[in-house]
Amino acid sequence: MSLDDADAVAQLHAASWRVAYRHVLSESYLATAIDADRRDVWASRLRSADENAFGLMVDADSHSAAFAYVSRPSDPSYGNLLENIHVSARVTRHGVGRHLFVAVCQEIIRRDWSCALHLWVYDTNTGARRFYDALGGVRVGDGLRDAPDGQRIPAGRYYWSDIRVLLKAD
Repeated sequence: MSLDDADAVAQLHAASWRVAYRHVLSESYLATAIDADRRDVWASRLRSADENAFGLMVDADSHSAAFAYVSRPSDPSYGNLLENIHVSARVTRHGVGRHLFVAVCQEIIRRDWSCALHLWVYDTNTGARRFYDALGGVRVGDGLRDAPDGQRIPAGRYYWSDIRVLLKAD
């Protein structure tokens, strides 16, 4: 991904959260602040060339269908952090998320980063949790995560100790 993708990524991110978190994040945030907030986040992330982070996008029918963003955290206990993975509602359950997750794993290996990967997911996001379970993710921790609307929301950490296993199964 590049800075040219920031608006498309922000729009997809906001749309994804409006569906997945409509009863989690505040209504006012989802109705008014989310678009500008996500534009600022993605413009900032993609403006700087960070060798310790990367993003991937999947396009379908001339639209952004999915994206993922990964970073190498300063605490390597759980390996790389999958900060975001979002799939457009119009292509959900068509294998796009799995394809993107595998592409993320391939890129991590290509970069010769740690083969461990983790992410945080809000407890209420049952669809995402089922997806990570199906990919062999193991829930290894619980905590409260700071949400962009100012709340602290219960979440779980999912962990893959060796993503190469996923690539062998594919």
